[in-house]
Amino acid sequence: MSPEQLRQLREARGLTRDELAAELNCSAGALVHWEHGKRTIPGWVEERMMRAIPVTLPLADLAAFLDHCRARDLDFHTALSEALTDWLTTQTGQPVTPKPSITYTDAPHPHAKAAEEPPPNQSPADQRTA
Repeated sequence: MSPEQLRQLREARGLTRDELAAELNCSAGALVHWEHGKRTIPGWVEERMMRAIPVTLPLADLAAFLDHCRARDLDFHTALSEALTDWLTTQTGQPVTPKPSITYTDAPHPHAKAAEEPPPNQSPADQRTA
């Protein structure tokens, strides 16, 4: 993330530096340094800023894209990344170099096993002591 992108994302959310600093649990001075390129923007700041971008897709469009990927045996994430890169290249008229992706870890992986529920008569605290 560039200093300009950080500033644009902050302003697009209508936040002052003080408000964003409170949200990120850092100082407004750190934001000034990051936005002016005086210090490198930490990865955790980029991740938190990217998580805050609202993305709305019609479910039918997303389902059609997923069906397209399945029919051609394409990896969904790779195909989506390539489609966005192509779109950005068309919009800007300049080639866009994809950056390494950010993997968000707060959402469970779709194939991960769900945590076992405690038995009905046992609370999670009781389960730890059992």
